Amino acid sequence: MELEIRAASSNDAEDVARLLGDLGYPTPVAAAGQRLERLSSSGTDWVLVGDVGGQVAGLVAFHRMLLLHGDGIIGRVTALVVDEEHRRGGVGARLLRVAEDRLRAMGCVRVELTSGARREDAHHFYERQGYTSESKRFVKIVGGTSAK
Repeated sequence: MELEIRAASSNDAEDVARLLGDLGYPTPVAAAGQRLERLSSSGTDWVLVGDVGGQVAGLVAFHRMLLLHGDGIIGRVTALVVDEEHRRGGVGARLLRVAEDRLRAMGCVRVELTSGARREDAHHFYERQGYTSESKRFVKIVGGTSAK
């Protein structure tokens, strides 16, 4: 399996929408395309896709954030998903590793991610990648629609 990791583009909107749906976030194709364009132009946000033989098999979205409460920069992975057909084949680990490498190259000293409480398989995956659970997340909806 030849895996190419590349920047997502608006041409990937259909695949991104499909993968976000697999992750539990149903997304219209047009919205996926708009979000990809907005993220790619921000300078602090990136989406990479894992392409296997011309098919998008997974994606990772990550962000670089400056801190007020401490020195350094942190990276945050906000989405990582691999389609069912390619799971347990190394696609997710490779996408995560490339994101971490890019964040490190941008000066990040730490990478954080959030995984829903019910996603036990994902928790085990992240632990195998060297992540530890160390805080509790609190969420408040303050308007509009929100991600889960």
